[in-house]
Amino acid sequence: MMKFLRKYNRRILAIVVILVLVSWLIGAPLRELLSPDPSKQPVGTAFGATILSRDLHPASNDTILLDELGIPWRTPSLFPVPDARPLQILHWHLLVEEARRAGIVVPDADIDEFFQLRGIQPVQIDAIRRERSVSPRQIRAAIADYLAVLRCGAMATAVTAPTDRQIRHFIRDTKDKIDVRAILFRARNFVNNDDPLAPEALQAHFDAHKDRLPAEDEMGFGYKWPRRVRVEYIAARVAEVTPLIQVTDDEIRQYYRKNKDKPEFSRRERKMPTTTQAATTAPTAPEWVTRQMTYSEARDQIERTLKENAAIARINAAMEALAAELARPWSAVPRGQDGYKQAPPEVMAPDYLPALKERFEKQFGLPLTFRQTDLLTEETARREELIGTASTTGEGQDRLTFAEYAFRVPGFFEATTAGETALRLARYQTPDTPLINTSRGRSWDRFIFRVVDIRPPEVPQSIDEVRAKVEQDLRERRAYDVAAARAKEFYHSARNVGVDAAFEAAADLRDPRIKNAVQPVTLPNLVRRESMMVSNTNEFTAAAVAGKSTLQPPFISPLLERSALFADKCFEMVSPLFSPPDVELPPTTRPVASAPPAEASKRTVTVFAIPKHRAWAVAELTSARPVREDEFQSTAFDEARQMLTMERMVALRAMWFSPEAIQKRCQFVPAKTAEGEEVEAVPHKPQVEHPGGYF
Repeated sequence: MMKFLRKYNRRILAIVVILVLVSWLIGAPLRELLSPDPSKQPVGTAFGATILSRDLHPASNDTILLDELGIPWRTPSLFPVPDARPLQILHWHLLVEEARRAGIVVPDADIDEFFQLRGIQPVQIDAIRRERSVSPRQIRAAIADYLAVLRCGAMATAVTAPTDRQIRHFIRDTKDKIDVRAILFRARNFVNNDDPLAPEALQAHFDAHKDRLPAEDEMGFGYKWPRRVRVEYIAARVAEVTPLIQVTDDEIRQYYRKNKDKPEFSRRERKMPTTTQAATTAPTAPEWVTRQMTYSEARDQIERTLKENAAIARINAAMEALAAELARPWSAVPRGQDGYKQAPPEVMAPDYLPALKERFEKQFGLPLTFRQTDLLTEETARREELIGTASTTGEGQDRLTFAEYAFRVPGFFEATTAGETALRLARYQTPDTPLINTSRGRSWDRFIFRVVDIRPPEVPQSIDEVRAKVEQDLRERRAYDVAAARAKEFYHSARNVGVDAAFEAAADLRDPRIKNAVQPVTLPNLVRRESMMVSNTNEFTAAAVAGKSTLQPPFISPLLERSALFADKCFEMVSPLFSPPDVELPPTTRPVASAPPAEASKRTVTVFAIPKHRAWAVAELTSARPVREDEFQSTAFDEARQMLTMERMVALRAMWFSPEAIQKRCQFVPAKTAEGEEVEAVPHKPQVEHPGGYF
């Protein structure tokens, strides 16, 4: 054996070297050849064909370009639908394929027109081309797909025009106008604080309403606690940091030289007439001139601006670093089945946030404020002293307020159906970015918060938890009966002489205790209903999608809210069949106001209760302006038809572009793993570039 090895050792060594070299050269390709190709991973079936991971790559490229151009491909409905799930790349792939199967072709001229209408300039397209290493043809192809998807949706959701009867009804609701003179008798203005409250009466009132929320009771009596959260937060305030900032005269002068021609450094002054003009000419309207401020005049303003800018920059740096530090323990924690992360043990310590606050104060040399709140309802969260008005960027471009964000927590916010991008917080978790207060268009104070206690709606254990509110409500409940009697008495006078004359004859209503609280007000140009489209497109869209009316009651200034009850009661007086309410005159020692027989006239007056506000109202119709027949043929007819058509289109378009409808329409069935879980539809970049040139 040894002789054999000595004789052939060189050949054996050569063979071993060759085998090692061959295995090294072909090992990686061989392993790649034998291992499964992730780009060929099926993600599901649609249109009767299998969709592979690599099939989603073109849609991924298109959506990246659309995002760069600021085109909302995730919400292609006419208006953003509140709480709607945004589209994912899979849905966009299905929509594009659906449009192609429908034979929709977008001409080049339409793409050029789209760029023009959206104000997309060639320089913007060129910047995207260079940054993304794509050709103009690829950008135009992405726009063509977007327009094809929209046109396919428009064709499928075309609606029939509303009938003439529907249009006329809409016009009457929104165009008929009346003028009303009204007076409110609120319970709170007739409360007798000296009236004793027996403990038995308080307990009985509490027991009758303790299981209700205020919104569940006609008169707002309810003592069940609504959902509440307790919050800890750190605040960095510009007003506290600005005094610590120092700026030099050179910085102030340099800023003045660069910005002195801007509008904020100009003054508008009255031009003074010359002595000769003043003596020889008649007085004329004053002339105003604009002049540039001198350095000495502008210095204090510039110093304040520079300090505020520097304070904001330091606050921003500190709070961004703090947010990153707070997010670090959560980065490796996966989300659970409920869509929320489980809090790491280290963040649950009571002194966790105060300790970080002290460390970052020293690190950045600026004062920070730490606070823990009482249990907050959504209403009290909006009024929280420092952080109550802060907000952050939510889904899309909407602002998410602190009060909204604080209740996006387990038990209150369904994270599993809200979409991956929906903001939510686990208990003890902080937002990824600070919340910001804005003032005069500028970003100011910054806040980082976390929810440390979550309380679902619960019944108070005893009356002692809400005693002050129970006492106030019971007094107002008694006063409500007093207000009702006084309103009915006033109504009888107003029917004879009108609201204003009846008020002049009512000396008790000018009592100092209720001065200016009970007095007539004019409600001009009152309509039955107003379109939500005019005031709030989000509410308009939500109502249309839900199949509800997109008309809303008018705003009633004495109530400080919209009221269908108030509007409907007032418009009852317009009907030729209107009959004044038959209300019995309560026992009273005050005389009922009346007019002389020769001038006696029954006014068009009504009286009604508004339980929600614990009030009664007396209203007099002073004029009515119904829509004339010729007005039905004017532009009002076309406007109403467009509004009703839009209502139907919004609802259909929202349903068409919902993820559920897209998957059902395209017969999408997700692929599943061996364990029965759905395969995530994630695009995989192919090894060989697509002929169209994908990046």
